[in-house]
Amino acid sequence: MQKKNWKIIEERTENLLQCSNQIFDSLNSIDLRTQQVAQTTKNAGEQIDVVLNHSAAVYEQSRKIATSQAELQEGQVEIKKNLKEGMSMLQDSYSHLGQEIDNLRNEAVEIEEEISRIGDEISSKQSR
Repeated sequence: MQKKNWKIIEERTENLLQCSNQIFDSLNSIDLRTQQVAQTTKNAGEQIDVVLNHSAAVYEQSRKIATSQAELQEGQVEIKKNLKEGMSMLQDSYSHLGQEIDNLRNEAVEIEEEISRIGDEISSKQSR
């Protein structure tokens, strides 16, 4: 009888260890995704800085171009180009960031469901 109890305890301990390892792996996965989102956010910040630098350059160009009508027209073309590129980069960054956040949210839901499933299995095995 005592050997049987030890065997049950040993099996439950092994199950708990496996579940703990799965949870640890899940947390590592969440950490990796969090780092990826942080990097994407950093990249978006850098691209915003590029847009701000473009805006500063555009302002300086506009001031200098004001001396003649021909120069003004050239400057307007350059401003439009820079703003489109900057807005395009910014839009791409925000779109990518949104996708990464959605992916992280979906993975967190999956991990939560897996943890719940493992918890249910543990409870079921312990109640036997």
